Amino acid sequence: MLTHAADARIRELQFLAKLDREKRVDITVAVEDPDRLMILHLLRERYVNDLATLAHTSGEIPDLEDALRDRLMHDLDLLLKVEPVALRINHKGRVRLSELQQALQTGRDREPFGILLGQRHILPDLTIALASATSGSPLTLVYGDANGFKTINDTINHAAGDEALKSYMAIVSMFSEAVGDAYRAGGDEVVVIMPSTTADVALNTMRAVAAQLHKEKMPGDLPLSLSCGIATTTDANADAGELLKKADEEQKRAKARSRVDPPRPSVIAVEDRELEVIPREGAAGNDSSLVLAPPDSD
Repeated sequence: MLTHAADARIRELQFLAKLDREKRVDITVAVEDPDRLMILHLLRERYVNDLATLAHTSGEIPDLEDALRDRLMHDLDLLLKVEPVALRINHKGRVRLSELQQALQTGRDREPFGILLGQRHILPDLTIALASATSGSPLTLVYGDANGFKTINDTINHAAGDEALKSYMAIVSMFSEAVGDAYRAGGDEVVVIMPSTTADVALNTMRAVAAQLHKEKMPGDLPLSLSCGIATTTDANADAGELLKKADEEQKRAKARSRVDPPRPSVIAVEDRELEVIPREGAAGNDSSLVLAPPDSD
């Protein structure tokens, strides 16, 4: 769970990122608005407006500091009177935005095997990544689950299952590190947050993960494969929890299809697309039709 300080920093980051995307925001801040004190702080610390207000100024400015001070007082007056005020991010604000991004992602811990980032960082990091999503820079989220761990645990033992799990997570980490951060979401579920990444790039990445997983020697030579859901957004105001839920729903769609053919293939579900089935070598052909099999625990 986030602390109040982390919540406040994330909200500040979201606001500065919005200004950075939109260049200018005209806003009226009500007295009861929870962002009121934050916006006052950003003005007072000169993260917004200040030199940015002079970007379109022509002619001689007799005294730069006096002009900036007058503009600050003018903006604060409008804000306190609950009147519209135009806000622009400046260079100092962009430096602050970068510092917030770095500070909020410093000191993250990893899951017990030390391979992927810990589950508690998923929603905060996704919220941070969403703030920079645009039509030209989509955010893609991957939700993956492995097929076959229950069989390894039940057939051999849990130590063998742990070895298989470590191999699986290492493969996810190796193939995704160039495009995003990978997290363990609990059990054998993983999440990969891919900023500035299209669904097609994410799809190619997870195809590579599946192909390597099929080749990897697992305990007892038991097969392991991947069920994966992919969701993409260009909306910086999207809800992190809803996007995570959407990717998980796609993963479940893939999981249902993976149960149809033994040995279970890898299946990738991309939102609004047909399922992609990747058979294991020597298995049945690639039939991407969705046929629901009776549910099991893996």
